[in-house]
Amino acid sequence: MAGSVVKKRVLFGALMILVVIGLFTLDCFLEVFYFYYLLCAFLVGYGIYEFYGIAEARGIRPHKYLGVFCAVMLALSSKELIAVFFPHVTPQVVAGMAQLGILMAISILVLGVFVQQILKRGSGDAFADISATFFGMIYVGFLGSFFVKIRHLYRSDNHLAGLLFVLLVLIGTKGSDMVAFFTGRKWGRRPLIPHISPKKSWEGAIAGLAFGTLVGLVWAIAFGDILRFRVYSGIILGFVLAFAGLAGDLAESLIKRKASVKDSGKWIPEFGGLLDVIDAPLFGAPAVYYAWLLINQLTNGYMRPLIPGQ
Repeated sequence: MAGSVVKKRVLFGALMILVVIGLFTLDCFLEVFYFYYLLCAFLVGYGIYEFYGIAEARGIRPHKYLGVFCAVMLALSSKELIAVFFPHVTPQVVAGMAQLGILMAISILVLGVFVQQILKRGSGDAFADISATFFGMIYVGFLGSFFVKIRHLYRSDNHLAGLLFVLLVLIGTKGSDMVAFFTGRKWGRRPLIPHISPKKSWEGAIAGLAFGTLVGLVWAIAFGDILRFRVYSGIILGFVLAFAGLAGDLAESLIKRKASVKDSGKWIPEFGGLLDVIDAPLFGAPAVYYAWLLINQLTNGYMRPLIPGQ
């Protein structure tokens, strides 16, 4: 039985990575990247839908469909994405359009939630319903927007660098999660945070952090010329991904435990729901995005020129 679980987890983990590679390959061939953005929209939309399902299991009634719409709108209101569709527009206009999209998403949610709450809801805990709706948008919608941002850290003509960086995020977070799971399953003795996730152990967490750091090191050695990574850059980014992924996994475990829910869904064998799959990347993507920007700034634009257009 244990061997079957291992095989399924490895199989579906590899399948997810192959799907991303396939989408990038197709988009690079067509020179559009539409499929990757559609995947990001799907991950955010269905991820927040599952989050609202967890809230409903606790007796809360979030404004589900309005929240899904606004979360996807927020995630796709990225200046990097807008620049792809409007390549001849100045960076100032692109930034303004992105800001407009973000403000519209927030405004629609605020107005829509209160209108629905006043006209349709009646009795019930309005405070909990509204709070869950907004928290879901920030948790999945805002953090999910970094799935788009990490794709565009490098210059627009460097497609391979974008692919390799996204793969680094996926392997650094999900790979560390899987290593921590299997290590803790076999050698785990000391619980990490038992009141949140009883099965997570210090041994597993340390193994996951070590694996993420190793992945960053391998990426720096193998793809340093393409990604403009120095060895220490890869090590730092790999550790950041593993640590943030662990935090994301624990965060979702906390939410599910408070709602007395084991998985966010049932449609992915041995993984649970979609939110169970993207919980680590949801934290990993923004963490490594800001870590990359900080390292680039401190190295005077070594990974990407600080002056636009270079």
